[in-house]
Amino acid sequence: MTPTRAIRPALMLIIVLGSLVAGAIVARAADVRLDEAQLTLEKAEGLLLASQSGFPPGHVDHKFQQHVARAIELIHRASAQIEQAKNVVDSAIADEPGDDARP
Repeated sequence: MTPTRAIRPALMLIIVLGSLVAGAIVARAADVRLDEAQLTLEKAEGLLLASQSGFPPGHVDHKFQQHVARAIELIHRASAQIEQAKNVVDSAIADEPGDDARP
């Protein structure tokens, strides 16, 4: 066996292990960004709820309340989608060999 043939399996092993590590790093980075997106949605909902005071009662207030309620509903739907995305990332990380304990 020539020296270059002996290096090939080792090189392939290094490439495979490197790609697994890179995939785990990307998954964890995505998880952090999803957490940030979730926090941003919570902040947006709080701001919408806070904006509901200060309008005189009547037609304008009713239409305003409808739009705010719709925006909050959309925030809840987006939040549910983010949770599903986080579950996908978490299950992918849990499936990694040798990574039983995730903080």
